[in-house]
Amino acid sequence: MTHPQFQVEAAFDRGFINEAGDSVRHLVVTLRAPRLESDRPRTPLDLGLVIDRSGSMSGERLALAKEAAAGVVERLADDDHLSLVAFDDEVRVLAPATPLSGTGRDRLVGAVGRIGPGGATDLGLGWLTGVETVAAAQDELEGHRHHVIVLSDGKANRGITGPHELARHAAQLRERGVSSSAVGIGDDYSPDQLQAIAEAGGGDLHDAQHAHEIVEVVLGELNSLADTVGDDLRLAITLPFGTRAQLLGGEHSSGRGHHLSVSLGSIGSEVTRTVVLKLTLPGGQRDETVTTRVEASWREPGELARRTAPAVEATLTFGRPPRGGWPLEEAVASSAALRWQGWIVREAIRLNGQGRCDDAVELVASELRWFERYVAGLPEGGRLVHELHRTARTVGRRMNERSRKEVHLAHYKLATARADHRMADRGPWADHLDGE
Repeated sequence: MTHPQFQVEAAFDRGFINEAGDSVRHLVVTLRAPRLESDRPRTPLDLGLVIDRSGSMSGERLALAKEAAAGVVERLADDDHLSLVAFDDEVRVLAPATPLSGTGRDRLVGAVGRIGPGGATDLGLGWLTGVETVAAAQDELEGHRHHVIVLSDGKANRGITGPHELARHAAQLRERGVSSSAVGIGDDYSPDQLQAIAEAGGGDLHDAQHAHEIVEVVLGELNSLADTVGDDLRLAITLPFGTRAQLLGGEHSSGRGHHLSVSLGSIGSEVTRTVVLKLTLPGGQRDETVTTRVEASWREPGELARRTAPAVEATLTFGRPPRGGWPLEEAVASSAALRWQGWIVREAIRLNGQGRCDDAVELVASELRWFERYVAGLPEGGRLVHELHRTARTVGRRMNERSRKEVHLAHYKLATARADHRMADRGPWADHLDGE
């Protein structure tokens, strides 16, 4: 069987850098996923559902989380396996990896029905137990795709609560071949904690503001899993020595020195992902060139072996800046500006959520000094600047939780090229600014 290849491109927003050093350039990497062939064999699932049953989930939320779980049982194929874990401040494995064939569906429906409300929220232990339950079947279920979906409406207040530690565990488990997605329910969940699990875990972050949306997003996630053409997609980026790099997006990154690894999670059929790095480069000799190298790798769904696309390079030439500076490559700069704006907005609302409203305003104002100059000649520049000024006015006072989550989610979905599976249209993200 032939394996489709990803198309990878890398380009800088300007082709020259100052020989004196400290030039800032944006590297834009574009990845286009191949089409999922209709005759390609289906990859069976080893899926885990981890359901928060803490006291705040009692009533309609828990009832619809259970309905979503029952919908998953109904949708899965006979060669799939499903495990169920429920947690409050204690964790219960209601069903280990159970085949959907034979009496498996009835046993799983019965397990879902036994979930009842509990007490506090040990999100970390609940999720980790769910992942370990899925991982325990890896050897037996070779060739399956191993994935966990965690549903929670609160903030972790027991066990592991720090986003960085949750992300570290999620990345390690992703390396073992088990990915994770998360569904935040209502307005009280912590996006930092759930995003750490989803982002580092190679999955997706979903929002279910209303209880009925739990079913929509869980079944939407199931459809996305079926559409996947690549798991644990990564970029290995080799930068010129002495370069400082900042990732402008919703990706998980790691690395040392001039080597950077960017994790993009799973990617669906014919989806295009854009990654933007803001680079501050050292000086050099006039007419000398420096090169950045980018290589993409991924796993076929259900496989542990990695595949790679041919590496691509982007080159910069040292020189003395002409009057007015070097021109921008418009298409590349437009992509960079959009991702830069998203980074500013997400950082500002994060500070706002911490009660640091003055810091949020100062961040936007500081970035705008450079941003306005950068986008001055771009077609969408005026709109992007206007939206940032609106953001500055909004984050100067404490935003309500729903507005903050809608803005955050919109930019997260844009940065990661993932779908919002909620049926109700929330409108443009900027509509959630002002007048909170």
